[in-house]
Amino acid sequence: MKKLIMFSILTLLGLVGCEKATPVTSMTELLNYKDSYVGDNSAVGNIIGRLPAHEYLDSFELQTSQEPYEITINYKLFDEATVELEDGSTSKASLNEILQGNSMTILSLVKNAEIINFKVGDQDTVTFDRATLVDNYGKLLESISEECYLCKIL
Repeated sequence: MKKLIMFSILTLLGLVGCEKATPVTSMTELLNYKDSYVGDNSAVGNIIGRLPAHEYLDSFELQTSQEPYEITINYKLFDEATVELEDGSTSKASLNEILQGNSMTILSLVKNAEIINFKVGDQDTVTFDRATLVDNYGKLLESISEECYLCKIL
């Protein structure tokens, strides 16, 4: 099961693409925000605006008053999203794949973020935390944003 989830996340993050992707989903553009901080509203907003399902974004909130620092992303209701692949084709990704992949991407770019919350429509909040993702995926979380790592393996 763990391997299936790992494959799904790698596939989803690979969908974010590299050099040939559209500007909205370019991993190269996301790397401009590597080592950002939760308190940098502009950087966090730019990251979120370039991730899969950005078209469903309603708002986001930053909790910087005390550690652990959190980012809460509010999406309009959706079950799946269309993601553009590096070659220009498209694929569908489920809500869960989108949320987990987006949380891993954000945590790999925003160095002091510890918790990512997703509120989708009127559904319960889905939370991902750095410690659990590191326990489950180890170095993958760090390597997502290292020199467009996914561009080289996909």
